[in-house]
Parts: sequence; structure tokens; C-alpha cells
Amino acid sequence: MENRKEEEELINVEDYIPMVHKITHKQYMKFKYRYSYDDMFQAGCVGLMRAAKNFNESKGRKFSTYAYKYVEGHIINLARNDSWYVANRVRDRTKESYAPVSLDQLVGYQEDTPMVDLIMGDVSEYSNLDLRMALGKLPGTLKKIIEMRYFYDFTWREISKSINMPQSTLYKYKKEALETLRKEIMA
Repeated sequence: MENRKEEEELINVEDYIPMVHKITHKQYMKFKYRYSYDDMFQAGCVGLMRAAKNFNESKGRKFSTYAYKYVEGHIINLARNDSWYVANRVRDRTKESYAPVSLDQLVGYQEDTPMVDLIMGDVSEYSNLDLRMALGKLPGTLKKIIEMRYFYDFTWREISKSINMPQSTLYKYKKEALETLRKEIMA
């Protein structure tokens, strides 16, 4: 009598083979380049057998729900235990990181700044730093002329009055200073 009761409680795993096929097919789409369908199906069947062995009906769950996770987990573990899967994921993400990106794409904390503004901000900071270093190497008068004109927006007339020099001479000094700066920055 007890033996008959145990037979009724046993789960017929053959009834759940179509579910294993469904899960295997879904996972096969992800891993088909590495594993054959049969290998994945076999791992799914092992998961189904373990689910049947460990299933406890008293917890109030349906066997199909319980078994689904076991089967899917065993198929995924097949890939997880193999090191190629991690390498492929890393390689795919690396490819994504080198993909072209629009400079108009919004980035930042609130995604409100175009990427080009961030890049140009960095470039202009370095350019200003290079320019300041090159300016430091100019003789005093040339340095003063360039700073007044380009950093403090003085007009040529204002600069001429300030350093008591004719504008025609200022233009010569400006040309000389810019040539010196260009050589210094390019070096």
C-alpha cells in the first residue's frame, strides 16, 4: 500500500521533456557558437532529474515552475563553467567601447551636456596651459602686448597708450611674438 502511494507521488519527468526542449532552444540561441543543441539538452535533462529529486510539494509550488529554474540553471552553468564565455563577453564589451559615438550625444550626471563640450573644455584647458608656458618665455614687452590684446581684450589704441609705443611698432612686435609662440608651442 505504501509503495503504491510513493508511485503516485513520483513525478513523471518524461512529461516535462517539451519544457526542457523549449528552454534549451532559448539558451541555444545565445550559445550556439560553442555548444551543440544536444549538449545543452543533456544538461537541461540533468537539471530536470535533479529538480524531480529535490522537489518538495509541501512548499506549495508547482513542479513546472520549480523545474524551469533548475533546467535553465543547469544549461547556463554549462557555459558559466567554461572560461570561453567570460572571454567572449569581455571581447564583446570591448568592441562596444570602441564603437563610434556621436559628439552631439548628451552625457553627464543629468545627461544635459553634449560630449563635444566636455572634450573641447579639456582641450582648451591644455591649450591655455601650453600657451601660458610659452608666454612665460617671451621677453617682457612682447609678453605684455600679447596678454593685453588677447587675454584682457585691450584695443591696439589702448595698448599703444599704455606702453607709450606707436601702433605700427606694436604690430611688428605682435608678429614677432606670435611667431615665437607658434615655434614654442609646436616644439
